[in-house]
Amino acid sequence: MRIATLGGMLLLAAFLPTSLFAEEKTVSTEYYPGFYSNYRLPFKVEKNQEISAEAAKRLPAYVVVQRDSRGNIVDFKKYIDGELFIHHRYEYDDKGNWKAYRDMLKPD
Repeated sequence: MRIATLGGMLLLAAFLPTSLFAEEKTVSTEYYPGFYSNYRLPFKVEKNQEISAEAAKRLPAYVVVQRDSRGNIVDFKKYIDGELFIHHRYEYDDKGNWKAYRDMLKPD
């Protein structure tokens, strides 16, 4: 790691690596019925099954996903009876390939 100074002040932030699962700007939030298309990570949803937020919240189970600018799901939440049941964050490499996930309901 490099340390730079400007007028006697240390400049570290510009040289620190970005942290894993850093908040990436999401460009869309989508709602789906509680079933998702696969049971392997990363979880996926069928785009043609998207419903409104109001319709989702009337169901016993629904999924909320947030996508990045490339269309990748970066945040996946499943609710059952209004309670958060699953919450995953996904990270992708520079080419858009899935790299890692974090279960947000489990302590670090």
